[in-house]
Amino acid sequence: HFRLLWIGEGVSVLGDHFYMIALPWLVLQLTGDSLAMGTVLALSAVPRALLMLVGGALTDRLSPRSLMLASNAARFGLVFLLSILVFTNSVETWMLYTFALLFGVADAFFYPAQSSMTPQLVKKDHLQVANSLIHGTMMLAMLAGPVMAGVLIAMLGDGYAESSMEGIAAAFGFDALTFLVSLITLVFIKIPQNESTEVSENILE
Repeated sequence: HFRLLWIGEGVSVLGDHFYMIALPWLVLQLTGDSLAMGTVLALSAVPRALLMLVGGALTDRLSPRSLMLASNAARFGLVFLLSILVFTNSVETWMLYTFALLFGVADAFFYPAQSSMTPQLVKKDHLQVANSLIHGTMMLAMLAGPVMAGVLIAMLGDGYAESSMEGIAAAFGFDALTFLVSLITLVFIKIPQNESTEVSENILE
């Protein structure tokens, strides 16, 4: 079950960096305005920062797996819709502001739940190794994701310096696919009852 979590979230983090490259690139394609690009990125980051504590509180009260499923389902829907809008040249700047805001809100509930899942899936003496494996995979994804996204956008664009909407749509589509992979792995994860109880008691202590 931990292996499913590791694979699903490793793939999802890789897709996240496709999104983080494609989104500002799309804003610049549409507006050519660096201020608009900064605004879109801020709208994604601000709700994540403001609602992270709320996400943590809900994680303590509800199932972390359920919150992760809901968050991934929401982000899958948002990114998939965005990829369709970009591919059909129907996207407008105001839509990007809305997508960025909603994506940031979904993010805020995902990460506290994710950090609570690992202790429920591995024994206490394996926890340090499990966390190291997850964080190491995330670091590799942070290095590889932007490079792969840039290459994909450039390959499908008009040239290496200027991307077409098809390349950006493909990057968003890949991110949506990674959310789908993460959703599927989460569906098959089962949390051992004794581990869940032990974690709850540790939190109360």
